[in-house]
Amino acid sequence: MRVAHAYNETPTTLARLAWGKRAVWNRDTDLNLDPDMLEQLGTHLGLPPGSAAGTSLQAFLPRLGRLSVALVPGILTAGIYHRTRRRHGQQYCPECLAASPILLRHWRLAFVFSCPIHGSLLRDACPRCDSPLAIHRSVGNDVNHCHICQAPLAIQNTIPTAATLAAQQVLLDAWSTGSVCLGNFTVSFPEWLAGLRLLFSALQRPEFRNHVFPPLPPREERHSPLEFSRVSERAVLLPAAVWLTGKWPRRMLDHHRRSPLRAGTLIDSRRTQKPAWLVEAVQRNFPVQAQQRRTPIKVRVPSRLSTTLARRSLDLAPVITRRLDRLQTRH
Repeated sequence: MRVAHAYNETPTTLARLAWGKRAVWNRDTDLNLDPDMLEQLGTHLGLPPGSAAGTSLQAFLPRLGRLSVALVPGILTAGIYHRTRRRHGQQYCPECLAASPILLRHWRLAFVFSCPIHGSLLRDACPRCDSPLAIHRSVGNDVNHCHICQAPLAIQNTIPTAATLAAQQVLLDAWSTGSVCLGNFTVSFPEWLAGLRLLFSALQRPEFRNHVFPPLPPREERHSPLEFSRVSERAVLLPAAVWLTGKWPRRMLDHHRRSPLRAGTLIDSRRTQKPAWLVEAVQRNFPVQAQQRRTPIKVRVPSRLSTTLARRSLDLAPVITRRLDRLQTRH
C-alpha cells in the first residue's frame, strides 16, 4: 500500500502491474503470498535480497513448529472468502497506525494483544461498525479510516491490566528464547503453546471458567479456538492459562481441590496434538470419568406399504352398520 501510494496508484493496479494475473487478494497475503513474488517486487523497487520476503509471516512458521501455512497455531486467522475478510485476524494499535502507516508482523500473533510502545490494548475491528481491518481496500489509500463506514480508527485506547501485560511479557520472552520451564520440565515454545491452546479452550467451559482464580468475567461468545478469538477474549483467557502453567502443576491442583475437574475438561480426546507435559500431569492427577449417556429409545415407524395393506385388510362394513343403526334409533 505504501508503494502504491507513492506512485499514486491503487494496490490492485500495482499488483497487476507487478505480478500480472496471479492471485493476490483472494487469500491471506501476509501468510500465503509466494516469497518469490515478494522478491520480484523487491527487485523492481531496488531492495536488497531477502528484505521483501522478510515482510511475510512465513518466517514465523519454524518458530511455531509448523512448515505449512494451513491453520498455523499461534497466527490469527483472517478468514478470506472472495476477497472479504470474515474474521478479525488483523490487529492494530490506533496510535501507531496514526503515526505511521505500518502494520507490525507481531500484531498477527494470537498471543500478542497489547502494544509494547503505548501499553494499550490492540484493536481488531472498526470501533463503529466492527468490520475487520482491511487497509488494502481503504478509500484513497487512507489507512486511518474504516473502508466500510469511513469512521476514524484512531480513538481512545483501552489500558489492559497489569496481569495482562505481565502474561504477554512471559509469552514474548518464551517466544524469543524458544523454550520455557514448566516445573521439572523444559519444553519448547511450540509445545507450550499447544498446551496453552488446550487450556484456552477449557477455560471457555463454565465448569472450569467459573472457578478459576483470579475470577474471570462472564462469557457470552460461543466456543472458538485461540486463532479465531477476538482480542478482548484472548486478553482475558490467555493470561489465565499462562497463570495456571506457572509453578506447574501446583496451581492446577489447587484449583482441582476447590472444584473437581475431569480429564476430559482439560484434554479433548478428539485432538491429535496433545503435548506430553500436559497429558502427563492430567493423567496422573485428574480422574477420567465416563459420562453416562442415556440410550435413546428407538420408535419403530411402520412403512407406507404396511400401512396401506393394513387399511385394505380392515372390514369397515360392521362399523358403518352400527353407526347407521344408532342414527336411526335417535331419530
